Amino acid sequence: MTQVVNTAEWAGEDSTELDLDVPENSTEEDDKLREYWAKKERRRSSFLKDFVGDSLGLKENQRILMHLTKFGESTVLFSDVVMKVNRRGRLQERWLMITGIIYLCQPM
Repeated sequence: MTQVVNTAEWAGEDSTELDLDVPENSTEEDDKLREYWAKKERRRSSFLKDFVGDSLGLKENQRILMHLTKFGESTVLFSDVVMKVNRRGRLQERWLMITGIIYLCQPM
């Protein structure tokens, strides 16, 4: 079964039609996802992007793992670079690492 979605209603533009294959056993969540995909005009590449929780790769860093085991932690759930504003209003780069505890570290 093929469903044709008209995106002109919400965009206020010329009619644009997308063909979306709808399986027989689709759920309500699948329908909502398909509806969202039909409306997404800009930055379509972001829709199916695989987001990695550990963007700094600290799960493989032996030095970090050694410190984590001291405190009884074993896995890094999330890590990324953040900017901290110091007392003088200047930006400083820090690493934000979330395990069972939140760590804010200076880059090595």
